[in-house]
Amino acid sequence: MRNKKLILTAHCLLNQNSTLLGWERAPGPFTELLSLLAEHQVSILQLPCPELAYLGLERPPMTFEEYNTFEYKVHCIHMLKSFSLQLKHYLNNDYQIMGILGIEESPSCDIQKGRGVFMKALRITMNALKSGSFEAVPKLDLPETLNEGSYEVYLSKLRNLIEQ
Repeated sequence: MRNKKLILTAHCLLNQNSTLLGWERAPGPFTELLSLLAEHQVSILQLPCPELAYLGLERPPMTFEEYNTFEYKVHCIHMLKSFSLQLKHYLNNDYQIMGILGIEESPSCDIQKGRGVFMKALRITMNALKSGSFEAVPKLDLPETLNEGSYEVYLSKLRNLIEQ
């Protein structure tokens, strides 16, 4: 039996191998995050990593301003095309998007401060879907200064988000 609960996650929350070398905060996925979602039977829709696809694993650190280009925005929208088809099928079958998880201060995936280029493209994509209003979905960023063992506050906020 399906519970029809989904959460959208920035790619690197489930795969820290996609982050800039030396910027990873866990050896793989954030295991406590996975455990919490499993405990509440919330399924995961992992967003693609736009930075990895655009510049590869050995990309240099870049700012929002450096990513905020026409070419990168087109790249982000293109990456979301197949994802939006999946999302549309879920929404058309009464699945609930419990939240969107981003990364604080990420030039692509910051969602709460509205500075992520990719998350802005996700907003456009979701708002274009009949029942997928981006603004109506709760959002939470993994704080920049945390590591895998010390993010209880984040997990508490996530727990509150999915228990609503």
